[in-house]
Amino acid sequence: MVKPDWSTQAARLKWARINAGFKSARSAWMTMDWSRGTYARHEDGTRLEQGLSEEEAQKYARAFSVDWVWLLSGRGHPTKKKAGAQPLISGRIGAGAHIFESEDDGYPLDVDMPQEILDDCEIFEVDGGSMLPFYRDKDIVCVEKRQTSPKDMIGRVCLVRLEDGSRMMKTLQRGSDADLYNLESPNAEVLIDQDVVQCGKIRWVRFA
Repeated sequence: MVKPDWSTQAARLKWARINAGFKSARSAWMTMDWSRGTYARHEDGTRLEQGLSEEEAQKYARAFSVDWVWLLSGRGHPTKKKAGAQPLISGRIGAGAHIFESEDDGYPLDVDMPQEILDDCEIFEVDGGSMLPFYRDKDIVCVEKRQTSPKDMIGRVCLVRLEDGSRMMKTLQRGSDADLYNLESPNAEVLIDQDVVQCGKIRWVRFA
């Protein structure tokens, strides 16, 4: 087996991104809502003359489930191991369909993920293909339990809970009224003026 190149921060960052299941830098910065240019320059090394800051290393480490000290310095081991019980999936999240809370059938998930993700997030399986090419049917998505106001998620892909009890993965946009929102997908018609009750920020993805 060829030993991975962990000789530089940029090389470690690229390895961490691929190891976390993000096949391209584009899929990472879009999912995490990062600056495209900043992340690209961090990964290709052109913006690392002074090195990553601790804050930047911690941000990337949380997203890619690695140890931030390793990412910053190369010391230690990159991956964090989960502790405790096997993660339990909360249910499905609709990408092209309305999935209702009552349809949940929680089941154990054979995926290794850091304890902080298990503590802070709900785990969902993507159902449908309306979010292709960014999310596919059967992808595993971890969404922060801490609910976020829809007003703070404009222009972002997030878990959306509607007044009727359904939940979907959509890009949130402003509607015709201050309390209404349009829900967009690359491969589905825009849902106009929806009553969004809650939003959840996507924290971690395991691609199918």
